[in-house]
Amino acid sequence: HQMAVLWLTSIASVALLRRWTGLILAVFGAILFLIGAPTSHVANSLMTGHYAAGLLFSVCGMLGFVRCVERKAIAYALGGAALYLLALSCKEVFAPLPALLMFLPVGTLRERVRALLAFVPVALFYVVWRHAVLGEFLGSYHRGPGFTTEGVLEALRHLPDRLAGGGVVFLVVTGLALHDGLRRRSSLLLVLVAIVLLTFPLAPLRSRDEVRYYFVPWWGLSVGA
Repeated sequence: HQMAVLWLTSIASVALLRRWTGLILAVFGAILFLIGAPTSHVANSLMTGHYAAGLLFSVCGMLGFVRCVERKAIAYALGGAALYLLALSCKEVFAPLPALLMFLPVGTLRERVRALLAFVPVALFYVVWRHAVLGEFLGSYHRGPGFTTEGVLEALRHLPDRLAGGGVVFLVVTGLALHDGLRRRSSLLLVLVAIVLLTFPLAPLRSRDEVRYYFVPWWGLSVGA
């Protein structure tokens, strides 16, 4: 079932990318996601199933948001928000999703804000839920050191090896994403926001040696390329 979840995530990613690019590039992004080191690790470890399921719910939730903006039907946003709640029940790394939705190149700012209203109550509920269960708003349940400058720099230092198995591959994929961003200003803002949101959950971790922590950032880098 875990392999099936990953394949469904790749298919949903193609459907999402098709809103802005051709089929070949959309499939390329999905394949890049599937062959990455973090995806291979998640596929081979049953204890990481919540990462796989959460990402699938998140991608489908993004599709619901985009459909709502495109078709101006609030039902899609409500469905997307329900999927976002399921993603949050899997793992906290999916919490920043609404902030990313604000910068997707679809519709007008007003239309995006209207669609996002369905996601905001879910995010607020999660904040209260998390604090009630863990007694804190930020940080890991292993009581990591919190957000520090050293933590952020250390998380960024680990990205090349954990995401792509080496600096060369990481630079090539990142270069592709930034090339598109520099060519289109709206895409550049999305890329920069995505980098912040996808690396944000890594900063407070006590140990960053686990490959599974880089599963969601690898998805973002793959579809961004």
